[in-house]
Amino acid sequence: MEEPESLLEAETDLEFVEEAAEIHAIIAKVTESEGRAAAGFRERWKAILYKYQEQSQLLDGFLEDIVVSLSTLLRTHATSDTEVSPDALQRIMGVCSLLSVLIVVRGYKTVVKFFPHEAQDLERVLSVLTVVKAMASKPMADPEQGIAAAEAQAVLMLWLSMLILVPFDLATIDSTATDAQAARCDPLEATFLVPGVLQSLCFAFKLGQRSRLLPHTARVWALLTGPYSSTSPDANAAVAGSTLARKLSINNNGNDTDDDDGNDSSNANNNNANNDANADNNDNTNDTNNNNNNNNNNNNNNNNNNSTNKQTNCYMSLCSFGALMVLSGSASDGASVAAAEAAAAAAAAAGAAGAAEAAEADDSEDFEIAEEVEEVVEQLLVALRDKDTVVRWSAGKGIGRVTGCLPQELADEVVEQVLELFRPTESDAAWHGGCLALAELARRGLLLPARLPVFTPIIQRALAYDVRRGPHSIGAHVRDAAAYVCWAVSRAYEPHILSGHVDMLANSLLVVACYDREVNCRRAAAAAFQEAVGRLGNFPHGMDIIGVADYFAVGSIAGAYSKVAPFVNSFPEYRLALAEHLLSTKLSHWEKSLRELSAKGLAALVPHSSEFLATVGVGLLIPRGTDAVLEVRHGALVGLSALLPALQAAGVALSAEHAAGVAALIPAIDKARLYRGKGGEVMRQGVSALIAAMGETNLPLTKPQHAKVLEALDENLRSPQLYIQQAAVAALGHYCRAYCTPGGGGGGERYDAFVSKTLPGLTGRLHDANVAVRRGHALALGALPLAIVGPAGEAVLAALLSGMVPEDNADDRDVEARVNCTVALGQVCATLMDGDALAPGDDAALKMPRGAALDALHGRVLPSLQSALQDYTTDSRGDVGSLVRAAAMQAVEDCVLLAARLTDTAGPDADARLSSSVSAAAASLLKQAVERITRVREAALRHLSALVAAAPCARHVPACRALLLALPSTDEAASASASDAGAGGAGAANVSSGIRIWSVGRPSGLDSVGTLTQLLPVPQYTTALLEGLVASIGGVDAALAKAAGAALASLVDACSAAPEEGAETSAEGATAGDRASAARALCARSVLPRLARALLDVWARHAKSPRLAGPLLRTACLLASRTDLLAVSVEPQPPPTTTTDDAAGSGSGDAGSVPDPVPLSQLLVSLARAETRRCGDVARLTDAGSVLCALVPHANPCHASAVQGLLVLLISRYPLVRRHVAEQLYVTLLSMDPEQLQSMPSEDGAPTAAPCSDSDAEAAQELLLATCWDGGLDEARAARDKLAELLRVPAPSMKARTGGGGGRAGVRDENESYAALLDDFARGL
Repeated sequence: MEEPESLLEAETDLEFVEEAAEIHAIIAKVTESEGRAAAGFRERWKAILYKYQEQSQLLDGFLEDIVVSLSTLLRTHATSDTEVSPDALQRIMGVCSLLSVLIVVRGYKTVVKFFPHEAQDLERVLSVLTVVKAMASKPMADPEQGIAAAEAQAVLMLWLSMLILVPFDLATIDSTATDAQAARCDPLEATFLVPGVLQSLCFAFKLGQRSRLLPHTARVWALLTGPYSSTSPDANAAVAGSTLARKLSINNNGNDTDDDDGNDSSNANNNNANNDANADNNDNTNDTNNNNNNNNNNNNNNNNNNSTNKQTNCYMSLCSFGALMVLSGSASDGASVAAAEAAAAAAAAAGAAGAAEAAEADDSEDFEIAEEVEEVVEQLLVALRDKDTVVRWSAGKGIGRVTGCLPQELADEVVEQVLELFRPTESDAAWHGGCLALAELARRGLLLPARLPVFTPIIQRALAYDVRRGPHSIGAHVRDAAAYVCWAVSRAYEPHILSGHVDMLANSLLVVACYDREVNCRRAAAAAFQEAVGRLGNFPHGMDIIGVADYFAVGSIAGAYSKVAPFVNSFPEYRLALAEHLLSTKLSHWEKSLRELSAKGLAALVPHSSEFLATVGVGLLIPRGTDAVLEVRHGALVGLSALLPALQAAGVALSAEHAAGVAALIPAIDKARLYRGKGGEVMRQGVSALIAAMGETNLPLTKPQHAKVLEALDENLRSPQLYIQQAAVAALGHYCRAYCTPGGGGGGERYDAFVSKTLPGLTGRLHDANVAVRRGHALALGALPLAIVGPAGEAVLAALLSGMVPEDNADDRDVEARVNCTVALGQVCATLMDGDALAPGDDAALKMPRGAALDALHGRVLPSLQSALQDYTTDSRGDVGSLVRAAAMQAVEDCVLLAARLTDTAGPDADARLSSSVSAAAASLLKQAVERITRVREAALRHLSALVAAAPCARHVPACRALLLALPSTDEAASASASDAGAGGAGAANVSSGIRIWSVGRPSGLDSVGTLTQLLPVPQYTTALLEGLVASIGGVDAALAKAAGAALASLVDACSAAPEEGAETSAEGATAGDRASAARALCARSVLPRLARALLDVWARHAKSPRLAGPLLRTACLLASRTDLLAVSVEPQPPPTTTTDDAAGSGSGDAGSVPDPVPLSQLLVSLARAETRRCGDVARLTDAGSVLCALVPHANPCHASAVQGLLVLLISRYPLVRRHVAEQLYVTLLSMDPEQLQSMPSEDGAPTAAPCSDSDAEAAQELLLATCWDGGLDEARAARDKLAELLRVPAPSMKARTGGGGGRAGVRDENESYAALLDDFARGL
């Protein structure tokens, strides 16, 4: 599944590279010319690639073609000759120049992955690099040639850095070595070995601490001079010219006793002198110095720890290499498996007597081993316990190297010492180091077959090594290393040697491959098993297993437990090991999720291990259910809860003893008070899972056990933890179906008790003071079976509908309780009304009658769900009402589809109600599909698609064809798109009701907002869809606001241009196309007034709303600045209706008259000014200022009212508002002609003053610029009054307040009291 996705991403990247064809053409021409044309394309190549330097990942689709093609050219120029023609050099540098540009743009780490890395390329690349380096060493007249040579060397070195990782001996790929033996050389004469060791020693003695290195100086000196005999003529020269010898001689001189004493005495004198000098300083200085010294010491300690690890690792390597130098000239006894086999064969051929004599001769032979070797081996064994992994790894390597050069007896002693590391009291570091050492010994054939009976159980324990440390465990590195040991063993021994240990190794490896927690351990065990199958061939069913348990299959832990392990369990040889591992280890693991997964894995083994699990497995788990350890008892509960249904499905029944033991667990847990304290919540979840399993299997229970089960379920339903409530709800459903039905296991008595006692308690606590009780009981009502809900259907529906209504007191409201009530309502409706949804044992007669069901759906359920879709509750978590809306959308889909199925069989009389419900549901889902939260939008699109795709509902969906085209791609939408494209062309799709869809494709993400906006002309969707767009336009998501605003503006512009299309068509002599065009124009002409009316309706419902007041202002500003919608005339809202007496008393004939239409701008300016009154939201005030500034250019009375509203904001108490309004007003005046600045009209519409002159307009602009609006309020008020005079608009004045008692009017000081401040704030001043 991953490969098609990667190919799709590559194709997507190629679409964004406009020079794709040219890139391929350049590569093709360079390849055809064998690199001669590379230099000519360099400049164009740079111009193309440098263009994508900031988004270089777009070039990933070309990397493989480019690098492979050009590197193939470099390989063709590989030669062993030192002299190459100038033409060949130019071609090499030209090709490397193109690769260098690619590396600069994309990065070397990405490009190097695409270089070929075959072993045979190493010698070729090295040959090319040698030629280029030789040319670069010569003087060049042209600087460009030097740059090209440097680029070529860099590219080739980069390629070589990948090839040098080849995991083979260089002698095997050296074409000059005709024989592998000839390619080998004495370590002392090796080109790189001895100098490398000496260089490492030099760095160690140069950078290390003298006190740490002094104890090892003598040994290193002996190792250094050991390869040269004292009579060798090269000895003096080697020592004299060695930097290491110089440093060692210095350290040796410093190590003399006299010098040490002198140094110590000198240091002591210096310390005393320093102490005397410090004694003269004051205490503050001493304290400061001490603190600084402590800090420096801490830093030095950290650095020293890192340095010590590196030095220890280096020292382990040097010890092993030094021992190899000492042992290189001594005879080896052949301690390997191959040597042992050869010796055995020689003994059999020579006869028993000869073998005995040979053995005596061997025993009598005395081998002299240098003392340094023993010290090296001791140091290596100690290093196997080191805390640093790299040190243990180096020590393991050293053990393998040194042991291979030792006689058999000594080598066997080393192996015995390594095996001592696997004692139970040893640390995990010792186990890991021992595994690494054993792997090296096995890989080199140094573990003799006689050791296998001891060695195999140790590896089995290492593969299962897992030690608990606090809240976690350690041992993954040990298990990984143990798998490496198995891999090495399979490569070192012949099949007949391991024949007696195959079953143990195979079972242990497969257990780790299937059930280990760590992915690297599972993959390591799978790789070791695959290697053993391929090398040995005697693992049972190995070829069948490695086809399933491969590297990728065991990469997913869920797949390993659910797919790989059941397949392995199908072979009898592995069943016992898998089941025992889960029962004994994984079900008591410290991680809760792994215990639950192990329970599922145990159930997956039932088809082939049912008898064992039903007897031994259940028998082991029952007593563990009350164990003192939390992990053990929880694992037992989840294990039993998974085993019981699986055993029943397999047709295996529990024994009476085991069934009684399982049934007695719930009372025993309650008696032991295991719900309390640490782990109580975990136990509650496990108990709920066990109750669900008992209900699924209809396990016999006694009356006291029933009481304890119901008590446990009731307590779990009250838990504040959601996962406990969900587990209890699932358990309650299974329990009621098994025991609380008239024909269930509990009989009629249990059914009557539940209906009379438990059910009223569930329905009556949906408004409980404890919110956890509300949540749990609401979910419980949705899980009840038909036998219980059917007789009390009306009571259950009424309780859930009441629970969906928010409480009057805001402090008592709980969003999660309403979510659960909404979810339960959909479930109860399906249980009560859906005749097709009958569970086993349900009686269809208990279903609600069709007529009553339709009345309940259309009259109560769907209206309540529509109200839930308007839940926008917010708290500290954000828009938590979205949880209610998401649940309501799912319930709306289910209930509408249910109503459609019931109506389809009820007759045509119910179609009207169904059409109304479907239309309201589609409009509400469309509103959610264009709102701010991505999760809600995606859910709304999903539910809307399901609603439109359902055949019973599709014919009732308004503009269903257009809706299909606007939704993300479906089969119905694709067919509709194809038919419309064939009928009307590719530019537009003509749909019913004259609606035009301008773009048809696959909307995704923000694109769906734009396509759904095209449904605004549909009358049933206009208001709801516009409200959703308003919320998105004014939201905090800038990308969504931009997309929604652009979609709305483009639709308005398209509709504004449509009337001109049909206005020129006369009725007489018009063709069919003209009439269709005129019809579409007429439809589009009616869209704008309807859109304006919808905007006013939304504003009227959400005036001063904390959620939509700001978005409404931003939407109005968008429409005013980018569209012509504000010029549309709209009828104002009719005045409130009066009583009959008032209407009769008025005697006026205008009571039923309709107000004259007015421009939308005139209504918006009033709404915008109303939003500023008593508003303390700075953001809303600034948005209102932007809207009023956008309305200033419109004609009176809108112009004067907008200017007057701006003048009020210019003296707002908030400096930010004043400054923002002044800036916006200045920009507006700058873009207007002075003739547009009109005075305030009188009541009859005539202007009260002369229009504003050019000089007054310029003075107003200068005043706006010169005034410090975010300064003092008095200065702002004076500037405001002057500005009102220049703009010919009267300045708003405060109304005089009437004093209490005296009835006199007076003017109060604005700063006389805090109450005055609050009063001005409330008025928006």
